[in-house]
Amino acid sequence: MTSPHHSITTDPLRCGGRPCTRNLRISVGEVPGWLAMGQTAEELVADYSEQTLADIRSCLA
Repeated sequence: MTSPHHSITTDPLRCGGRPCTRNLRISVGEVPGWLAMGQTAEELVADYSEQTLADIRSCLA
């Protein structure tokens, strides 16, 4: 299943069915938490190379 934000997907077999970015094992809820702890969007992309800045923007939307 996809949402209006095309990079956000849900799959009951991934991350307990929580929304994730592009079927990766990075849940939407983790991204704002990492940003709140002081990481920048660029650092997240560097740490998780499969993640894009567009994915991060979708998580925040």
